[in-house]
Amino acid sequence: MESMEFVLESSIRHTSSSRSLHSHASRWSRKASHASERTSTTASSLYLQGRSREGDHAEMTAFLNEEKLQTERIEVRRIQRVLDNGRMLQVDRGIRGICFRLMHNDGMQVLCHMAALFTLLLVLVHANVAAGTLRDPEDVTLQAVNDAIDAVMKVLIGLYVLEVVLRVIGCPVQPFYLDGWLVTDVVVSSIAFTDEFLLEHFNSLGIFRSSRAIRMLRILRVGRIFSIFASIREYPLVAQVISETVARLGWMLAIWSTVGWCTAVMLTVVVGASGYTELPPVEDPILQALVESGPTHPLSVEEILRGMGGSLLILNLIPLRLIYWGPGIVWKLLLAESLRWNVAGSIILAYAALCLCWLWPMVLGTFISALREGNAKHQQKKVAEARADSAMSAAELIELFEDMVGDNKERFISIDDFRDLQLRHPPFHHLISGGKTGKIADSLADVIFREIDVMGHNFLTLPDFVVGVLKIFRVSPRPEFMHTDEQQRRALKSFKKVSDSTRFSFLVTNRYISEFSRMLQTLLESSASMLRQVETPRTPQMEQRSLAAVDEKEDAAIRQWFRGVAEEDHNIMSRLDALEERIGNLQKRTYPVEEKLKTAFGKVTEKMIQEDVLPWLRSAIPQYCAGLSLKVQRRDEMQRTAAAGQTQVQQGQVHLQSPPSPDSQQRRGFRLMESLREELLRAAYGDEWGKTGHDLAGHQVVGEADVASVVGCVFLELSSGELLPEGVEQLARAFCTREVPLSGPILELGMGTGKVALQLFFTLHVDIFGLELAPSRYALAASALRELSRASERFTFQEPGDSSSVLLDHEYGIRCEFRCASLLDTPVEMLQRASAVVMEVCLPLEVQREASKRLQMCPAGCRIVSYSALHGLVGDCRLGPVKDSSGLSGDGRGGISLAASWKPVGHGFGFYEMADSAEDAAAAWDEAEKLKSEDAVQVDATGCPSRARRLRYTDDVLADPALAKYPWAKGDKVLVGYSWLPFPDLGEPDDGSAGGLDGVTWMPAYVVCVFEDNFVNVCYEDDGTVEERVHPDRIRIPGKCRQVDAVT
Repeated sequence: MESMEFVLESSIRHTSSSRSLHSHASRWSRKASHASERTSTTASSLYLQGRSREGDHAEMTAFLNEEKLQTERIEVRRIQRVLDNGRMLQVDRGIRGICFRLMHNDGMQVLCHMAALFTLLLVLVHANVAAGTLRDPEDVTLQAVNDAIDAVMKVLIGLYVLEVVLRVIGCPVQPFYLDGWLVTDVVVSSIAFTDEFLLEHFNSLGIFRSSRAIRMLRILRVGRIFSIFASIREYPLVAQVISETVARLGWMLAIWSTVGWCTAVMLTVVVGASGYTELPPVEDPILQALVESGPTHPLSVEEILRGMGGSLLILNLIPLRLIYWGPGIVWKLLLAESLRWNVAGSIILAYAALCLCWLWPMVLGTFISALREGNAKHQQKKVAEARADSAMSAAELIELFEDMVGDNKERFISIDDFRDLQLRHPPFHHLISGGKTGKIADSLADVIFREIDVMGHNFLTLPDFVVGVLKIFRVSPRPEFMHTDEQQRRALKSFKKVSDSTRFSFLVTNRYISEFSRMLQTLLESSASMLRQVETPRTPQMEQRSLAAVDEKEDAAIRQWFRGVAEEDHNIMSRLDALEERIGNLQKRTYPVEEKLKTAFGKVTEKMIQEDVLPWLRSAIPQYCAGLSLKVQRRDEMQRTAAAGQTQVQQGQVHLQSPPSPDSQQRRGFRLMESLREELLRAAYGDEWGKTGHDLAGHQVVGEADVASVVGCVFLELSSGELLPEGVEQLARAFCTREVPLSGPILELGMGTGKVALQLFFTLHVDIFGLELAPSRYALAASALRELSRASERFTFQEPGDSSSVLLDHEYGIRCEFRCASLLDTPVEMLQRASAVVMEVCLPLEVQREASKRLQMCPAGCRIVSYSALHGLVGDCRLGPVKDSSGLSGDGRGGISLAASWKPVGHGFGFYEMADSAEDAAAAWDEAEKLKSEDAVQVDATGCPSRARRLRYTDDVLADPALAKYPWAKGDKVLVGYSWLPFPDLGEPDDGSAGGLDGVTWMPAYVVCVFEDNFVNVCYEDDGTVEERVHPDRIRIPGKCRQVDAVT
């Protein structure tokens, strides 16, 4: 029943689409065979499933666009060749280059156009003067003017001829006759030269009386002005319309000239049939001059030619001076008593009517009709070019495929459908079988079908059918190139499925990977023989270097190191040797399409390098190459440091005046993807990125939650500042300029909002581990990681716990982890694997000692940057200075100047490198002491900066704590007083006026820790700064009086 219903529906569609029932029945039978064959072929099922009409047509868009743009590409190549020749002539010092530059000078071109316009005006004036001399031959004044105009014309024509000669010599188009405008100039100048210097000089035109016609042709010189419209080549439709208009006007001019000459012959024969002397006089100077110059006896052939001069003059005056002379002449001729005059007037009147009724309306309608037909002709021209060599266009092939498939869901055709296409479409039959019929035609169709079906699916999809037919009949030689290129397309399509395999299960992904591997192996085997390397004698063999800005020793080190790592990790060299041997065996096969196959295989190789090899290189050697590339920027950084003192304060921010060095453009490639890094950081921090100041998020005064989170620690420092981007770049360079590449993570202990950590993450492409004590700032850092994961599929965000967040970079295989904790809680395994440590935080002296003690766990070679000086605080200290005599990695004495938000010109940080032993570190410090002291960086060795430390109060007048116990404990909120004058008793917060010269200022703070001698470390609430060892007599509890137990 289902089959009968299907046949019934097919028969109904037959009436609407004029298809036979037999065709639908055969298609139904083929449909059944398609289903049976497809279910038995795993590869075909995998390739043919899920195809749709929209997907097939979208895949063919590139081929259709390519076919449409062929004409434009040819024109662009031609124009580019002309431009290239012009550029070559611009620097040519020969005669041709001089002529080119002279005639393409703007001033010279304007002068030539003005001379052409002046020549046109002079020709018109010359015509009027000639008419005046004809009317009054005895007028001496008109004759003198005529002679003067002739002299000027000779000069202008001589200059014109010289201009054309120079243009021919300096023409960028070779051969010059391909330049249409130049050919026009050559023709017109030849006519003008022949007229003025040859024919007129020897009086050779007197017999024809046609000098005026030749001089009319000289007016074509003005057409050179229209060369400014050459830019319309960029607009094909406008160019088509203008060319059509010019062609039509040219034909009109030719027809008009022919009709005018024929009418002049008729007029001459009619008027002078029996001699002009027998004509009755007419009171008109033009007609009277015509009669006086005419023959005195009946006309012969020679006399007709002699009499045409006057006839042409009259006919030219009618359309040119229709209002002034035309009606008067015609009216006098029609009212004359002579029949011959009446007939002549009728001929002139008919000629004028022809000009008015036929010529001028055609001129006005030419552009409109050309505009209407231009687009159609332009499209027809493209179609005609696409059908060259009896080839069918891609659009026609798509129509054939859709006509055969119809509304069926199966988007493919079999070999039977391919045969039926010949029967239903004669053009396709002629293309495939060459007009042959019968078994021969079917055999040819079967062979072509097998050549197109290179993968052996026994079916053709729309892209397979269109691309296969086009390559079979447009590429020579056909089979090898088509086979390889089609394999490439299939392999890349399967690779795209592999890249999108995250949406599928493991089994489907594994099947796609296996299919892609099989296709790629087939492609390599069929294309490897085309990879023979042929050295070109013209190409100089130059040594290629790994980096353009390193010396020979560094280049050799890079090559040796890279070969060792590549061979150790991936056996690259062994695999390459095996591949080379295999390719050598495959090279025994030779195809005549070597270059085309090499190009096709090169595309696949380039894609594999971009998507497979380069990611491995980025993960394997980023630090080593980063260090060498950053070394190239040393000159820029030194100039930036030298100019750092010249700053401008604008809107509360400090901007460094540091112009780049002259060769910075050549080294822009070593900027470690600065633009991409800027985009990622802007996506993480939004508008906060790139700004400085204390009003930014994370830099404001902290709240009670932040203070409460760190009260239990031995220290407290919540004031916030960070390195500027310039300082981070210098820090990355300092970490990379080392003998051993970065192998472990970089730790930032006290990361704040995480900006420095993320900059190092995107610059050096290594693991980052950051700790932040304040929960509010940690929340901002975690939010930045979350925003990065939303901005790009390259990243994945994870939250292992409430106080931990991780960002995974899948492109480089690295991770960035942030935790909310104290730097004293740093995991030991992290310290033992660290390549570098950043501690841009203020630490009390006790915590500095504890931090220095924990840093001794770091491995040898680990570099450490700290806000405070940490060396020598503990016994057997392995912190030594970084050795660098160039200034690239600090001053060589344990210090480095980095641009920071609180000091843009550069703040002095401690810069150390872990030595193998304490003895080695001590020896390194002894060597550092021998360096010049004027270049040393001043490192802060005074502890935490606080407001109280900077003011002038003194505790010298206060006695030792007199009480055994004070009424505050760790975490309590208190008031801390200080004064400009040394008062032995500061009194109570409510006493006197605060802030004066003799007053006491009370600041709210939190107690961080209480020492055994009752001295206290406090954290000020308003700015988060820390003051160490505050005397207890300067502390008050808000709202309570001083009541404590006395010491016993």
